[in-house]
Amino acid sequence: MAGLSKFTKNLSWVFFGNAIHAVFQFLLIVLAARILTVHDYGLINYATSLVSLFSAVCTLGFSGVITKKFAENEQKGGAYLWSTILTRIVISFPVLIILQVIGYYHSPADTEFHKIMACQSLSILFASGDLFIYWFRYKYKASIVAIVSLASFGIMAVWRIIALFLLKNTMVYVFGTVFETALLSIILCVIYLKMKQPRLYFSLDALKRMMAISYPFIFSAILSTVYGQTDKIMLESMVGTEAVAYYSVSLTLAGAISIIPTALIEGFRPEIFTQKEKNIEVYRKRLRQLYCSVFWICVAYCTLITLIARPLVMLLYGEKYMPAILSLSLIVWYTSFSYFGAINNIYMIAESKTKWVLITTLIGAALNVLLNALLIPLLDIRGAALASLVTQIFVNFILLAIIKPLRENFRIILSGICFNNILKNNRGG
Repeated sequence: MAGLSKFTKNLSWVFFGNAIHAVFQFLLIVLAARILTVHDYGLINYATSLVSLFSAVCTLGFSGVITKKFAENEQKGGAYLWSTILTRIVISFPVLIILQVIGYYHSPADTEFHKIMACQSLSILFASGDLFIYWFRYKYKASIVAIVSLASFGIMAVWRIIALFLLKNTMVYVFGTVFETALLSIILCVIYLKMKQPRLYFSLDALKRMMAISYPFIFSAILSTVYGQTDKIMLESMVGTEAVAYYSVSLTLAGAISIIPTALIEGFRPEIFTQKEKNIEVYRKRLRQLYCSVFWICVAYCTLITLIARPLVMLLYGEKYMPAILSLSLIVWYTSFSYFGAINNIYMIAESKTKWVLITTLIGAALNVLLNALLIPLLDIRGAALASLVTQIFVNFILLAIIKPLRENFRIILSGICFNNILKNNRGG
């Protein structure tokens, strides 16, 4: 019961922190969309998409697997943390240069775009320290992450509001989004050192061990970002910057529910890895519970948004963003299946089937690019939304039934969403 109590408290703090942060972040994004021109809002989101493609490279797949290493050898936690953080920092610098070259090549005369790209790309460097988050959550100290995250957001939210209302400066606003990441990483590092956690030091052996299991996630992160950002990038090239703005509004509203599934996934993650080493029945039960909770919460939200799409866009964004409803009613439905991807990755790590992460993601990226190329010219932003929906359903659900080594995962998903053995008592669970 003590273990369950710690798990429940940790999950509650993850949910609380994510929920408060996401609600106010959502409101701030809506505020920015209303104040900025459609062109400027589209430009910021387009730059974000390009930066995201390269930030995926710089994660090096560490975020997905580091909790597993903590569970295997907690005493070497400091070595795993510092080795991975330093490696990400080193990788970030050449990537920053590459991004600037791409920005100048793409739009040689658009100095505003170059500045936004340069600023947003710094988030890749500053995000290196976010690996501390996984340590605190593994140690059932998610309250620390929640408090620091909200404090960092609060400080930089004031900055961004001043930029919008008083300075009316897009660049100052963008700086606020970037330095929130830096502030979070720095404060978490200081707290880690103050709490006398395992000593931080670089270990080539620890880095090699991490790379041995994380390399599929490097390519997976890149490919996931490709089919997560391809729609916006192709919309900009085929339709225009304004289409990216409308589509981004749809994504923002569709993703507003993310506060709940993301919190559940991050809260369950350390418990799933821990129970895999201790009690296989509890481990499977946690997976079923996670799939069930995420799926049905998303289905309820999707139904609601489909019914109120038009008045919701009008209320939050105003008349100038009404074209967004063309894609919103479609794209909101892929959320139920998109979060399956994150849970599937947890399963594959726990079961040492990480090679399938790369394979399934490669199939998803190829399918998404193909569908976007076919559907955007025919259906505009609705084509991009439909491409995302079909891709997520196929890759994160149907494909698992096709690939024999992943059929157990498919059965766990079905059991979960059908409420089978969700509340069954197991020792330790």
